[in-house]
Amino acid sequence: MIELSEAWLLRLIGANTKSDVWAAVTACLAKIFEVESAQLLSHNSAFRPWIDIPLCGFAKELASASVGLFTTQITIDPNWQSMVVIGLPLGKSIGGRAITRCTLNKTRFTADMGVFYLRQIAELAASDLDRIQAYKNLVD
Repeated sequence: MIELSEAWLLRLIGANTKSDVWAAVTACLAKIFEVESAQLLSHNSAFRPWIDIPLCGFAKELASASVGLFTTQITIDPNWQSMVVIGLPLGKSIGGRAITRCTLNKTRFTADMGVFYLRQIAELAASDLDRIQAYKNLVD
């Protein structure tokens, strides 16, 4: 896992476009967490509460509890057992985004799990997205 985490950080640091950052966030995190799906969700201010307290738990319960928020952007596979939705602490220029991770493993993401590491990943991803946005604003 350490090698995968290092590879993810190097890919994130080397990203020069928003799509490069999104690819690093989704593809690499899916490998690190050994999940079937990792996605970056589009802007929604309702994701802000999930910056401090990510939404973790059984996929079917979360989908029904938050149907208006993230299920409009992703299709919940009926085979997924657990998932997490983490808000990204982005600058005001980008707005509220979130990362989801979904898996067949029902014990991977639980409502009572520790989220320190998940928040650190969200902060790193958000920092890189902010960096790309700041560079874009300088060029434009």
